Amino acid sequence: MTTSSQVRAKIIETLQLDLVGPRNDHAFAHELLSLSPRRWYLTGHLVPASAPVTERTSGDEELDAPEPGARNGGEDEEGSEPAVQTSFLPASIGITTLVGPETTRIEICARWGDYHWEAPDKVEEPSEEAVIEAYGKELTSALPDPGSEGDPVQPPLPQKRARSGYRRECREETLSLEVPLHEHRSEHLLSNSRGVFLSVVINPVKGFSGSTLAEGTRTVSVFLVNRRETDGRQTYQSVVYQTEIELSTETSFVGRPDLRGLSSGVDLDGDESIAALHYRDVLEYAVGHGVATEAFCEGSR
Repeated sequence: MTTSSQVRAKIIETLQLDLVGPRNDHAFAHELLSLSPRRWYLTGHLVPASAPVTERTSGDEELDAPEPGARNGGEDEEGSEPAVQTSFLPASIGITTLVGPETTRIEICARWGDYHWEAPDKVEEPSEEAVIEAYGKELTSALPDPGSEGDPVQPPLPQKRARSGYRRECREETLSLEVPLHEHRSEHLLSNSRGVFLSVVINPVKGFSGSTLAEGTRTVSVFLVNRRETDGRQTYQSVVYQTEIELSTETSFVGRPDLRGLSSGVDLDGDESIAALHYRDVLEYAVGHGVATEAFCEGSR
């Protein structure tokens, strides 16, 4: 019998394949796309941080624009138009967690996908615009004639031939990093990545009265950053797709307790006190920056 959790997992997998793309351990990890991955997937990718502003905008300015007649910062000024905020595509994702004083090293694993053109007999790669135009014509030819009646005439099936398109390449790089007790910042270029970096920031946690965090606890923030060169024009080859970061230690991560109410002069109301009691054993082990996070115990996957 199929359980509700299995149905939920299948829905999540379907949405991820449609919007983000496959993970490195998925059956479609080496997929071949007929369109550029920039056109195929809507999210989950990192654009180069050095790309021109015109190449980094998401194109959602119309969605972010205020409603006509809406006030912008107080009284409306005659003849003024509401400001539109520019939305940028992400160039990095990150994760922040806590480690205890016994933790001396942390393992960082970065995973992503790169795409390259693949064709038989060394067929020259067409421009992305030409591929989109040809793909659109192919889809249109399968639609029924609006003026015809009855069943639409199906287009003839193409002859068998070797496929060409954009092949996915699985990428995975690991880094073992010492976690000092003092403040630390570093950047690490991942091998054969053409400009993908791991940026690491470590800070000691300042203790205060009532905190359950042990002395020597530190915050560890890790960012996966796309610093690939673009030569003034962004292409699908400069984008990093299906990005993931995984952190692991031989000890354990420290759960972040609820710090509300520990500061002087701050009192929790009745509902917050009841919630704090009900969820006193529920801790947050990671915070994502532009990405969701999930915590696992050894062997729980």
